[in-house]
Amino acid sequence: MKIKAVQQSKLDEYTKNKELLKIKKRYDGEMRKLNGKTEDEMLKNAEKYMKERERQYKKDLKTHEKALDKHKKSITKYLEKIDKIKEKYEEMRKDAVKNIKAISHELQELDASNATSLSEKYLTLQKTLQATDIENDGLKKFSETLDRKKLQSLYDQGYREYAGYDLDKLIEYKKQREELAFLEAKTTKTDREKAKALSELTDAEREYNDYLEKRMALEEKRSLYDAIARGKKVGQAKIFYNATTDTYSYENEKGQIKKVTDYKNQELAQQLYDKQAKLQTELEQVRQHVQSEYGEYKKTHSKLQSLYRQDTDNYIIELRRKEQAYRAFSRSIRAMEARAGGTLVPRRAYGGTLSVGMPTMVGENGLEHIIARQASYVQPANSINTTTTNNTNALTINGVNVGNFGSVDDMLDMLRNRLTRHF
Repeated sequence: MKIKAVQQSKLDEYTKNKELLKIKKRYDGEMRKLNGKTEDEMLKNAEKYMKERERQYKKDLKTHEKALDKHKKSITKYLEKIDKIKEKYEEMRKDAVKNIKAISHELQELDASNATSLSEKYLTLQKTLQATDIENDGLKKFSETLDRKKLQSLYDQGYREYAGYDLDKLIEYKKQREELAFLEAKTTKTDREKAKALSELTDAEREYNDYLEKRMALEEKRSLYDAIARGKKVGQAKIFYNATTDTYSYENEKGQIKKVTDYKNQELAQQLYDKQAKLQTELEQVRQHVQSEYGEYKKTHSKLQSLYRQDTDNYIIELRRKEQAYRAFSRSIRAMEARAGGTLVPRRAYGGTLSVGMPTMVGENGLEHIIARQASYVQPANSINTTTTNNTNALTINGVNVGNFGSVDDMLDMLRNRLTRHF
């Protein structure tokens, strides 16, 4: 409105140009103020915000990592102590179990040896008494009513015969009968039958039986190792433990479950089973650790993605703020143009210079705005000549060359544009 008022006033040309120049200076000041606020302050504020956020983020992250590392070391230290105590106790428990088994085996061996010895004595004594009974018909039945202690008392008194029998032999026979009854009570029928079968063997047969027993033990030992070898992965070894019966078994190549019978092989089976169980435990721990680490990795990855999204969102917000500021700036320019009657933006339809950073209206196919990055000049269309002749006239004002023109009309167009080119 002020520009129109100046143009429509009755002031002389010099005064009009002077007033219009003042309006232009105020316009340039507003442009610098708006442009400076948009490009400098907003970007600086955004950069300051992001740097402060990053600094605080790194500070918080470092604090949390330090605290976590401290707690982790403390927990790890005590867990290691607990694990060592558990390992020591487990070793002590295993030694106790091993010793119990060893003692139990010794007891079994002792019982078996005792049963064999008593059974052999029973058989020997039985044969002796049977021979005596054959020689002395009726002695067995007669001796059943006798008391050995009374017979011994009579012998001590000087008697050497009793009911026609030699008292010394009668006392010995009675003693053997009592011993036979004791041996029969302390052995089983199976033990006696086994001892009888062994007593009937020849030396060669005994030696061969020992060979078979040793061979069976070795074959059983080989089967235990074979059960381990057939397991292609950890946990596939075919050795089993029955806690109820405290016995070990294995799966042979035919898929049959066989109980370990030899005592030494029982010890071997225990060692192999413990190693197998230990490897399974270690493998499971590694799997759990990998799963735990993968879970932590996913959590960390999710947190990083969240941080990236948050930072991206903040950046987008700043860009939108900047966009809104530019839009407000553009609206204010259009508003100023509207108030100024649309003449604030210089036009170069008649040619002329372009100021750095100054919007200028051009366009042969419709109006457009250009902003020159350096001082430039628009040559008017009527000065463009495709021939080689280039006749120009120079216009000088107060000793300053304003420009070269192809015709007087071009000079007039330029002067006419000079009056309005900055508005």
